[in-house]
This record gives sequence, C-alpha cells and structure tokens, in this order.
Amino acid sequence: MKYILKNTDIFDDEFAIKINKVVAEDKDRFTNEKAYELIISFHVNALKDPRFEEHNLPVPCKREKITISEKIHAVLSFQLKETEKLLEKKGIEIYSSSIRGDNIESENIVKIEIIEDTEQIKERAKVSCIVPNVPYIQDVIRKFLELL
Repeated sequence: MKYILKNTDIFDDEFAIKINKVVAEDKDRFTNEKAYELIISFHVNALKDPRFEEHNLPVPCKREKITISEKIHAVLSFQLKETEKLLEKKGIEIYSSSIRGDNIESENIVKIEIIEDTEQIKERAKVSCIVPNVPYIQDVIRKFLELL
C-alpha cells in the first residue's frame, strides 16, 4: 500500500502520528499473521535544511557537540522508530523499515509504502535502514561499477 502525506516533512513533530493516522484508515487491509516492510521517502533537499541544526530530539544526545551528519542520522532514526512503534501498536508487524532521502516529486510531501512479506518465515530478523541520500549512493555505486 502506498500513501502520500502532503504539507509535511521529516521535521514535523507529529510525523509518526500523521503516518499512523493515514495508515489506520486501511487497518483492515493488514493481517495480524503477516509481516510488512515499511519504506518512508522524503525529498533529499531536506538534508540541506537548517532545521536539522535546530531540531530538538526528545532524547538528548550524550555529547554536547555532534556533527551535522550525526544530527541527520539521529532525526531520521527517531522518526523511523516512532513510526514503527505506532504502527506496531495497531497490530502491523514491521520486520524491515527504512527512511530515505530521494528525488521525489515535491519537498513538502512524504511517501510511505508498506509491502506485505510473501515469504512464510517463522523467525525473522528485524532490520532498519537509514539512507539519507539515495541519489548520492546510486552515483557512488555507478562510478564504482564503471571502474570494474
């Protein structure tokens, strides 16, 4: 299932609540016995936004001074974990989750995709992935492959 949240971004204090609300409207489409992959995409330009510097996380960092890269990771990680928690409270088991910066249509939307796992696996490892800049990673891989 795919969802688009309009007029929001990764800095929204109600980020997870908004995702949970839009997904809850389709709660009957999710099965308790199944597990799902969660993919959250935001516009990669948000990485240049000065709000990363000023964004206050509810859990304070142990060090006083952190790099912008660490701050970006902390904000994205927090938003992803909060979203997972709320979805799992609704009975939607998330076995794989990711939050990624990509070249999506607009800077003020967030895309959410929830994909049902079709494999019948009894024991699953839970995996989370934070990819702040998908286009950059793709470019690095492309350049590496050109060297081969």
